Amino acid sequence: MSGYYRWAKTPITAHQQENKELQKLIKQVYDQYNGRYGYRQITMVLRREHDRRVNLKRVLRLMRHLDLQAIIQRPRRGCTIVRGTNFFSNRLERNFTAVTPKREVGY
Repeated sequence: MSGYYRWAKTPITAHQQENKELQKLIKQVYDQYNGRYGYRQITMVLRREHDRRVNLKRVLRLMRHLDLQAIIQRPRRGCTIVRGTNFFSNRLERNFTAVTPKREVGY
């Protein structure tokens, strides 16, 4: 018998079985929080709510195997929108109009 068929017939180890159960649990937690939790938060949930002592790297590896990745919200940058007509008067009488396009405003 060749080595491949001997390897193919080997039963699933306890570690592999535990990984399968953990993958189901990770997928459940991931779906529960709508994909917003990454591997760190999922590890915390597994420890607190499910009493599972799991390493961060193991959760990360299993999440990569399942193609799960947290949705990352980028910080929003605000913009200033000028509304109303409550502006200060031009006390220094500066000229704020450009003479030609792409030229500095004359002072």
